[in-house]
Amino acid sequence: MHGSGFLGTGPCPLRPALRWNDQRTVTQRRAVEQESGGRGELIRQVSHPVLTGFTTPKILWFMQNEPAF
Repeated sequence: MHGSGFLGTGPCPLRPALRWNDQRTVTQRRAVEQESGGRGELIRQVSHPVLTGFTTPKILWFMQNEPAF
């Protein structure tokens, strides 16, 4: 399966990857929907909902929860 790996300037990852089935990004998924005008409007715009397994919520989670990187 796939996941989101975050790399810094060196050869090692900054943290273990967030796998596709990791559900801790539900808050960030909801934020993306809200910023888009709601779930229905987001689907109208891009023909697909945002899911917790997608990369965008994972990037937001990483930025909010591991700011030291």
